[in-house]
Amino acid sequence: MTKTNNTPELFLYEDDKLSDGQISKIADELIKNAKEADYCYLLLDLSLRDLSDLALENHVYAYIEDNYSKLQFIQFDHPMFNIQNVPVLLPFNLNEQIEILKQLIQLSFQKTRTKALLSGKGRAICGWLFSNEKIQDLSDYIANLCIQKHSMSFNYYLLRIYDPAVLSSLLSLILPQIKDKILSATTCWAVLNGDGVLECYKAAKIRWEFVVHRLGLNNQEMKDIANIGIENQTLIKYRHKYKNQPRYHEAQAREHIRKALLIANQYQLNDEQDKVLFALHYLTIGSEFHRTPKVAALLKEKGTYYQKRVASMTEEEWQVAKQQSQELKLGESYAL
Repeated sequence: MTKTNNTPELFLYEDDKLSDGQISKIADELIKNAKEADYCYLLLDLSLRDLSDLALENHVYAYIEDNYSKLQFIQFDHPMFNIQNVPVLLPFNLNEQIEILKQLIQLSFQKTRTKALLSGKGRAICGWLFSNEKIQDLSDYIANLCIQKHSMSFNYYLLRIYDPAVLSSLLSLILPQIKDKILSATTCWAVLNGDGVLECYKAAKIRWEFVVHRLGLNNQEMKDIANIGIENQTLIKYRHKYKNQPRYHEAQAREHIRKALLIANQYQLNDEQDKVLFALHYLTIGSEFHRTPKVAALLKEKGTYYQKRVASMTEEEWQVAKQQSQELKLGESYAL
């Protein structure tokens, strides 16, 4: 990751694979966290995967298959899931498995790539959990956290905190005390984000014995959480569009996407893919693109999808909108 000089808010990422130096740095940070906990566990999601076939092609999956008997299935009570498609924990000794650790890091990064995510399988390597709790206790805790009750409807719903893309977004949306509830059974919950940067999430205070599993999310937090899927779809498309080019880092991009979704609601864009495209335009054309003459006129049209309305715009027109968006941001105005 390199910060660009002309636009300091943008960063240049190597999107093909992590270098040996990057992998070693991430491994060192994980080993450092291991010293502060009694146990390290791999958090895995092997759903929709044939482990036997994968083990023939990849040393990491071969290692997982060899240690299959040690897998702890995180069994939560939800009709969508059974013992075959739930996340699992696997005890892992980082110091004794350095080479496997490095391969895990590379594989985890590769599974953040656009093609892998668009396959619908999600990420197999979900993170590294460092904890003082035994595997059964930690598994039960995560299982209980994944099933939450809506504060208004009282219906139960699945909160996919084991998915690193969901966890990263969720922790930036909720209050610190709720964040602590999620992280309180771990000394560190480490994930590799979509930019290949290791994120180590820690509770302000480890207080396992005081924590209840109900998070008590309010209605606004529930609405924000409902948009995480749209956020992640937009991020995938954004990273693909700016592969090996300067772009916002993941946390910045999420903030921009959330602002875009608020504006999309003002224009009554209700279709999910309309919202994804609108947020992508906010990121790539500019934060004021919706106020430029051409786009503003199209947004006033009713009765058809946003995707269809803007499909007629040429590349030249988008470049004009990009320039106008920058000028509007600086105080310029245009007659609509």
